[in-house]
Amino acid sequence: MSNDSSQDIQAILSQSQTIDPNDPDAMAKLNELALKVAEAQGKTVQTNTNNAQVDPMDELGCEGCQ
Repeated sequence: MSNDSSQDIQAILSQSQTIDPNDPDAMAKLNELALKVAEAQGKTVQTNTNNAQVDPMDELGCEGCQ
């Protein structure tokens, strides 16, 4: 992973600190950030058109953790 990519990911993850856990849209916002991180990592992200819940950890999990 290049340094620029790492900085991009850190910038995205820092946005998660501004999300209020009491916000009713908090999970949607975290899912959006997870997708941005996956894209920054160069992973192919498939959008879910039937609005089923998608576990963002599937996108964020490292190869050693899966």
